[in-house]
Amino acid sequence: MVQHFKVTIFGDRRPVYDGKRSLYTANPLPVATTGVDLDVTLPGEGGKDRPFKVSVKFVSRVSWHLLHEVLTGRTLPEPLELDKPISTNPVHAVDVVLRHLPSMK
Repeated sequence: MVQHFKVTIFGDRRPVYDGKRSLYTANPLPVATTGVDLDVTLPGEGGKDRPFKVSVKFVSRVSWHLLHEVLTGRTLPEPLELDKPISTNPVHAVDVVLRHLPSMK
């Protein structure tokens, strides 16, 4: 998907996906505030393609200040609350990036 929409959406950004609902990029994507719907086709079993509609929209920024406060002991970390639809927890964002790194080589 990233390669297919590299010119129009992703550019030089290397997004990471948590496997559920969240896609993280270091810089904002050039999409409208209402988002954009992308038609994506992935190869399926037996040569049968599987079409998907992927919606990409800006939800929020991850607070790196909060991560710094936790690491310096000034505040306690919030629970990850991974059952919520969107996680803005910086620990979750870092976890997703670190888990994605091996697949980027």
